[in-house]
Amino acid sequence: MSQQYGPPTGSDPQGQPPQYGQQPPSYNPPPPQYGQQPQYGQQPPQYGQGQTPPGYQPAPQQYGQQPPPGYQQQQYAPGPNAFQQISAAAPQVAADGFERSMSLMLYLWLALFGFSGTLLGLRGVDLGGRTDVSFSLNLAELTQLVLPIIVLMAVKQGELVRFHAKQALYLGIAFLVIRFLFELFYLIPARGFQDIFVTGALLGLLRVVFVLLALFAGVRAFLNRELYRIPLIGSMVK
Repeated sequence: MSQQYGPPTGSDPQGQPPQYGQQPPSYNPPPPQYGQQPQYGQQPPQYGQGQTPPGYQPAPQQYGQQPPPGYQQQQYAPGPNAFQQISAAAPQVAADGFERSMSLMLYLWLALFGFSGTLLGLRGVDLGGRTDVSFSLNLAELTQLVLPIIVLMAVKQGELVRFHAKQALYLGIAFLVIRFLFELFYLIPARGFQDIFVTGALLGLLRVVFVLLALFAGVRAFLNRELYRIPLIGSMVK
């Protein structure tokens, strides 16, 4: 039985012997790829420092394992807090005295209704083991939305006053909605709970925050001509 052998060393890769007087071609096989076993007598590929082999994926670092030298962990800066958002600088626009005064008047109008009566006269009354609910609607509380709507309809130009008219309108709506939700606690028929917790704590704190935000935005609009955005409310103003 005849046995076939591969091309001898120094011969042509196609298996043909070199001609007389001709130098044999040098046969240099391609270097092996990363992860491939090199052939006999062939040197594995060398990668210098900072070079990554193709297709290389580093293994996840185990807990307590020291990071490799030169590794830098990415730092994440914390976002601005509520105080930084309130005191952050706002863009300024050109505005005359009328626009500045009208912007301040919008927020003073809202602050005037901040310490007014309740929107819904909901009361839970304990009648000797039986609970009764009294209900009344105070539509006068909606008057705080009248001035911002009139300004938006009347003033067609003026970036400062139109911006703050929209923001004052949204702020007034948010105040009415949140106050309505807080007034639902009046349905609990406990006089001490209604007077101390609802009227004194919840609604009292809401009114103070609402008035401070309105006055702060109005003063910045009047003095600095700023398009100041109230947190959460100003993001809805286009």
